Amino acid sequence: ISISGIEGKLIFNVVLTPILMFVALVVVLSTFSLILAIVYNLRNLFRSLKAGEPFAYENFARLQRIGLFVLSFAFVDIGKSLFNRYLLQQNFWDHGKYYSAKLSFGIDVILIGLVILVLAGIFRHGYKLKTENESFI
Repeated sequence: ISISGIEGKLIFNVVLTPILMFVALVVVLSTFSLILAIVYNLRNLFRSLKAGEPFAYENFARLQRIGLFVLSFAFVDIGKSLFNRYLLQQNFWDHGKYYSAKLSFGIDVILIGLVILVLAGIFRHGYKLKTENESFI
């Protein structure tokens, strides 16, 4: 006999102060804006690749921006984790209990961002080789 597919949900009565609402709004808006910025840069990057210009300077800059935006997700994740930890600890303290939530540092997101930055460096080197090659011709 096995038990699977069990989900639990904790519902807390948290008083949302203006500061808490502001922090939640900042986290949501920053996540949404990072997603839009990544999609915008990817769209322009794919357009440039489709036009046959893979090693243009703009592509290096776009890839670098995408890598930095992905790394920014890790900071947003840390902020979200701290926010959730504060709300949970506040609710448990109000009931005389102690709770220690885990912090999420987004190591996987950091690694993905670093890989994108390495690819940007490769594109930068390709751009340098392309400009040197064009100067000889």
